[in-house]
Amino acid sequence: MRIKDAIFNKLVFERSFKVGLGLDNSEVFITAAAPMNPDVQKWFHAIHIDVAEVYGMTEDTGPATFCVPSFANSYFNSLLKSNNLPIPDVMNPIGKVGMPIMGTEIKVLDDGELCIRGKHVAKGYYKAEEETKATFDEDGWLHTGDLAEIDENGFAKIIGRKKEIIITSGGKNIAPVELENLIKTHDLIGQICMVGDGKKFLSALIVLDGDGGAEKWANENNIEYDIESMSKNEKVLAEIQAHVDISNSKVANVQQIKKFTLLSNEWTDSSGELTPSLKLKRHVVTERYKDEIESMYEEA
Repeated sequence: MRIKDAIFNKLVFERSFKVGLGLDNSEVFITAAAPMNPDVQKWFHAIHIDVAEVYGMTEDTGPATFCVPSFANSYFNSLLKSNNLPIPDVMNPIGKVGMPIMGTEIKVLDDGELCIRGKHVAKGYYKAEEETKATFDEDGWLHTGDLAEIDENGFAKIIGRKKEIIITSGGKNIAPVELENLIKTHDLIGQICMVGDGKKFLSALIVLDGDGGAEKWANENNIEYDIESMSKNEKVLAEIQAHVDISNSKVANVQQIKKFTLLSNEWTDSSGELTPSLKLKRHVVTERYKDEIESMYEEA
């Protein structure tokens, strides 16, 4: 059975999929800028393409942490051993952005913020004293503004931005990105913004995907593709609710959303809800859709 599986894997994944995608000569991808969806990373691993995450900022002149792709395992094992450092069982764990590069220290503060220190970290911002004091401390630590966890092997996991934290009326600090990323995996969903500052529970504003995902789902389910009408369609709402329920089950109770509103428009950089690099402008969304947000809590 294992031989058959190996042959199937070789023929289907390594040849058909990789050739069809134009990736037949690819072995390793390096990704940075934002945490990669673990399911996407697993998919690439399934077709024998190693995806390694790297984390860093302009302020530390490039990478601060990295995951090791499989072809480099032997070299890094020897390097760690020669420096009397522990060798992790897995050098490229899915969902992590890696361990510190040589000469770099990382730590997580009590509030969850990731800090970096090393010779490659800048001393501050040019002619910007206040910004420097806010970002670099007297001990040489760069305060990244990112929330992170560090596991027993020293690998960091980014879980959100400090400024994105939602504080509920019960005093719970919630990083929304983890659940938002889970919910956004559905073809129907283009963007999501979780809300709940000062509220008893979390809610979300959701917009349909206007870049092909919603149209694909509509065609597969015999529904006319129109963003506005689909936002009111009972079948669409039920599908999204089912996906939200599944996504909720993968996070802690305090992180789960209890209600959502499906909006009838798209969010783009030109409409103002997204940056040119397609990152969410949360302050714009919460201000622009404050009536829709309040309605979810008035009905509670």
